[in-house]
Amino acid sequence: MAKVTPADIERIKREKDGLAVLEDIPKWIEDGVSSISPEDLVRLKWLGLFYRESTPGLFMLRLRIPGGRLSPPQWQRIADLSRRYGKGHMDLTTRQSIQLRYIALEDVPAIFSALTDVGLSSWQTGMDSGRNILTCALAGQLADEVLDTRPVVRELSRLFEYHPRYSNLPRKVNIAITGCPANCVHAEANDIGFIPATSHGVTGFNVLVGGALAHQYRGIGMALNVFVPPEDVVPLTTVLLDIYRDEGLRTNRSKSRLRTLVLEKGAENLRAEIEQRLRHPLQPAGVDLRALDHHDHLGVIPSTEPHAVHMGLHVPYGSITADDFEALGNLALRGGSGDLNLLPSQDLVLLNITNVSAISQHPLLTKYSPDPPLLERNAVACTGKPHCPLAITHTKEPLSQILSTLSSDIRLRQSVTISFSGCTNACTQQGLADIALTGVKVKVGEQWEEGADIFIGGQSGPKARIAERLYRQIPFSQLTRTLEEVILTHFADRLMHENPDGHPGAVVSQEASS
Repeated sequence: MAKVTPADIERIKREKDGLAVLEDIPKWIEDGVSSISPEDLVRLKWLGLFYRESTPGLFMLRLRIPGGRLSPPQWQRIADLSRRYGKGHMDLTTRQSIQLRYIALEDVPAIFSALTDVGLSSWQTGMDSGRNILTCALAGQLADEVLDTRPVVRELSRLFEYHPRYSNLPRKVNIAITGCPANCVHAEANDIGFIPATSHGVTGFNVLVGGALAHQYRGIGMALNVFVPPEDVVPLTTVLLDIYRDEGLRTNRSKSRLRTLVLEKGAENLRAEIEQRLRHPLQPAGVDLRALDHHDHLGVIPSTEPHAVHMGLHVPYGSITADDFEALGNLALRGGSGDLNLLPSQDLVLLNITNVSAISQHPLLTKYSPDPPLLERNAVACTGKPHCPLAITHTKEPLSQILSTLSSDIRLRQSVTISFSGCTNACTQQGLADIALTGVKVKVGEQWEEGADIFIGGQSGPKARIAERLYRQIPFSQLTRTLEEVILTHFADRLMHENPDGHPGAVVSQEASS
């Protein structure tokens, strides 16, 4: 099958909108997957369908789950679809979404219909559109929350639910909006980020633009010097998207993210153009209400609901079976509301548990722990090989093996965030991690092996910074020893040291921050 190059994408979009292929699926089912042109395989990504050569004839399906919130009918439906059509395998993503694998084209109409019935879709979760909207997993029910973002998230998501207005952007757009002070969504890594702020007694958001962590255009989101109340978030976003759609670079996909347009125009000029299109002046940025540290929302966390708590559970590297996913949902039902929320860390939260004793001893909470080992607690990994065609290396299994080995020797009193992407596209936002790994090929003797570059020092929040490269081309065979050296040398202040009597010191907090 002929390959589509990056230079072909704009032609493909001019010839036919990606969303238009929905009507072609019945014919392709009749004629077989081999009848689909390479161009139309690209267009199917606008519907959330990704053809994967590692599973010939089958697709990966990426869902749109605004803010990661799932009601019982929704998580039950997803688990059922995964078992029925996807071999029961699910991946939780760093955009609070879920990916199902092994999907046959003939099953797609039934899947689309079943998702629609419970208010879900997969529309515009791929290619040059707006991806799943990120927000705090505890939005609306967090004790120290600045404001509830759930209504705005729903409005923003409607811009990309089979909406041709934004189906032909120059590249993808990542949007995050949070009223949580704990930097749990890494808003500064998104193309458009809304962070909690206050101005003249009004609570709302400051605006960041142009965040991107891929190798070609790495950079923290730049302040637009704008404060917006919640009701103005969607109008401002639509104007920003219109400007990007109409004026963004389309001749070089490696440089066509929103960041390039912001750098070319300058934040002041972009702000002036937004004001002109909105036909009213914008308020200058207010006081940033974010804390300096990051919180992962794992463990038992107070809810704003009476006599309720949230229980954040660690899902190692986001891989989970449909049976386990449904079983966790059933625990949420047994102990409380039954609602689940996905975290950008590939984990999930059981929301509003009013009867902790009814579920706290369940054996499933050993596998998906609210209090995982601190070395593994904040570790994420992208899909990697063999399922991602862009991946240079495997990710989930190597990182799991390495950290499991190191956990027996290294004891922490504070977690270290560790992020592994199998290529330079930064799907795990690894640039903001304490330790970031990027997959590379390494020549060892006469053989090429899988390996990683190692970066350290990333940080989210008001003092966000991107990790800097420390080591190049470390083969997997040396990665365990090298990571141990990195942790012992550069994160010694987070180690649990022995007390004078020879016993290890106590962990300082059940809710580790980094």
